[in-house]
Amino acid sequence: MNTTTISLNDFYTFMLIGAALGVVYLFLLWQTTSTLARAKKKNLVLFISAALRIFLLIFVALVFSGQNLSHFLIIMCGFLLTRIVLLKILKPTLKKKITSSEILYADNKKTKQVMLKQQKKKRR
Repeated sequence: MNTTTISLNDFYTFMLIGAALGVVYLFLLWQTTSTLARAKKKNLVLFISAALRIFLLIFVALVFSGQNLSHFLIIMCGFLLTRIVLLKILKPTLKKKITSSEILYADNKKTKQVMLKQQKKKRR
């Protein structure tokens, strides 16, 4: 039976790499959502962004892990832990009020109706 041991230094290094990937991933997601309002082909932008983020995540994790499964899993744990922590920290600031100008410039009638309902719920 072949077992590999990972030193504590290696563990922290791979967790840090995963954490950095998590920050980069969420930053790129934030960039995508901020440019989405100006995009003409929103579905295409979302698809390309998601594909690039996933490719970047897997490619960088595989490069740094040296194709070692245990190292790859530690990197993914660091990535997931960072995402969980950052979303817990940022979630209260992400709950914003919908402005009337956002409702006026919404893409379609259904979106406007949903936004109006959300605005009414927040007033209560």
